[in-house]
Amino acid sequence: MNNSVIIIISFLLFPLLSISQIDIEITRGQNITQELLTAINSSDPNSKIICFHLDKRYGAITPIYLDSSITLNNKFLFLPNLTNLILRDTAQINMTGNSWLEGESFGGSQITQTNDTLPAISLKDCTNCLVSELAIKGTGFDSNATGIEIKDDDDPDDENDGNNEVSSVSFDFLKFGLVIESNNNKCSELLFERVGIDSIDCFVDPDLDGCAVLID
Repeated sequence: MNNSVIIIISFLLFPLLSISQIDIEITRGQNITQELLTAINSSDPNSKIICFHLDKRYGAITPIYLDSSITLNNKFLFLPNLTNLILRDTAQINMTGNSWLEGESFGGSQITQTNDTLPAISLKDCTNCLVSELAIKGTGFDSNATGIEIKDDDDPDDENDGNNEVSSVSFDFLKFGLVIESNNNKCSELLFERVGIDSIDCFVDPDLDGCAVLID
């Protein structure tokens, strides 16, 4: 009996032992574009986990910058507490396959989208992707940015899309918080603050004013 238990446990742990982790040390004001692209495009097929590490002794939000888009394809990206990942120029975070983007704290792991024409996070052709424990923001009351967009791929017969999860995420200073054009997704514990605000005439126009959640 004991030998059987050992064999089963070893079998379950074996896949985990083949996955390696890439650690990126970050400092205040750092542009992490090249480091992150290098980690994502690693030639090691087992490099699935990418973790930022931050010296938290000072207890203040630390801004870091991303200046081009990245694509997580079957990858896990971890953003620590007290970090604000600011997306500049045409930067956004694309997710596909089975990828995870996870923060350490609901309010302390932040992503700010400065480009009003792109969602901060885009899930397309995703299966069982996860976005969790993050605060997604625009740049202020006049922001037209979108927080998260979930879309199926262009193949209508592909039954593998969906079953993605967005949980424990807050949205602030955005025109649209969550845009969903996909089936069988789970959303829970979401907080919408200044999202879809009509700051012009106090009358809501669905074509102009945005909303917290848009399901197409």
